[in-house]
Amino acid sequence: MLTQYASSLLHFNAGQYWLTQFHGDWAREVQMAEEKLSNGIKNIESKLGTRTNFYQTQTFILSLGKPSSENDGKLIAGTLGWTGNFKYTFEVDQKNGLRVISGINPFASEYYLAPNEVFTTPEFIFTYSAKGKGLASRNLHKWVRNNALLDGNAPRMTLLNNWEATHTSFNEQKLTELFEEARKLGVDLFYWMTAGLVTSIQGMMTKQGWVTGNLIDPNYLTALPNSYRKLRYVE
Repeated sequence: MLTQYASSLLHFNAGQYWLTQFHGDWAREVQMAEEKLSNGIKNIESKLGTRTNFYQTQTFILSLGKPSSENDGKLIAGTLGWTGNFKYTFEVDQKNGLRVISGINPFASEYYLAPNEVFTTPEFIFTYSAKGKGLASRNLHKWVRNNALLDGNAPRMTLLNNWEATHTSFNEQKLTELFEEARKLGVDLFYWMTAGLVTSIQGMMTKQGWVTGNLIDPNYLTALPNSYRKLRYVE
């Protein structure tokens, strides 16, 4: 029976260490917190199962020797290739060495391994930067585009929806201002959300105007009596 699932163990002798982690909740996701690691053990983990990223992300930055900035400092940035429960353990020993263990959270995760069965732990994906957090972030983004995303280096459509901009307080003028400014920026797609429940217009922005691809409920278009002529409905 397997009870521990470490994907990696890294050891550092930098003397001092600063850990940057990201936590949050709905509407305030990915809040950054940084702290100096002291002697002892610190764990970052999630036991939520199907929504492990909801409060605590499995991405961290570890600055070595001194706090790092966007363009200065030595550090590693890491994450797990895993969407389930995870656990990171950071242990600073009596000689100020640091061990970092990453992997599946062992909580309620016992696994019975059949004879000749192979169990592969998820990858720990990390990068080293001697030029600050910005380079580490770009390294990880490059890796994701090249190795994780389908057609990661291909052009992608951009989307604007009005929910964060207007919530439920909107009128025709507010919406059309969003339409026009987004079109000038080259945005491809607009989602019009009413009360957060329905996408009323899913449209393609073109240089000539709007081409809608899906009108879920034409009655919502009464909110745009003067602007609907800018939309051309296509099946």
